Amino acid sequence: MKSVFRWSLSAAFIVGGLGACSAAEPPPAAAPTIASLVTVSPSASGPAAGKARVERPRHRLDETAADLAALNKAFDKCMGEHGVGSQGSFMAGDDVPPELDAAQDACLPFWPLPAWELDPANPAAKDFAHDVVACLRAKGVKHVTVGENGTGIEAGDDSVTATGNHLDECQREVARKN
Repeated sequence: MKSVFRWSLSAAFIVGGLGACSAAEPPPAAAPTIASLVTVSPSASGPAAGKARVERPRHRLDETAADLAALNKAFDKCMGEHGVGSQGSFMAGDDVPPELDAAQDACLPFWPLPAWELDPANPAAKDFAHDVVACLRAKGVKHVTVGENGTGIEAGDDSVTATGNHLDECQREVARKN
């Protein structure tokens, strides 16, 4: 059976669980005889509770090793604060230990999003992936396709090394054209 190596910075498994805001329900009103406004105080867990919203960091196609280390610093710190050392990646699946799963959930706001060009939330990401595959083929990579998710790149056994050798270059090349 032929195996396939997949490249994708998308985190499709990271869906939901980011929390939601809710407002307190107004108290039931007795039958008022005149029109009145009901004032609702902010929820203790809502944005007025003093917690600043954390904007998730995002990878860039042109990031250096130092950029990557800086990008992961807040996530690594959070994981340490939750008693779990950084795994260097986000783990998913049925075999993730419960303490690691809980720490990842708590630290999700610090886990970097993929580069915008590779993000499934970007409507142009599929076109970007197709253009990267075309670039790889132009550089002689034979067995490479767009992945099932539409934004990742898959390479056959005999093309893994060649894809790895040219992937960053092709991504940057295509990004410059767009």
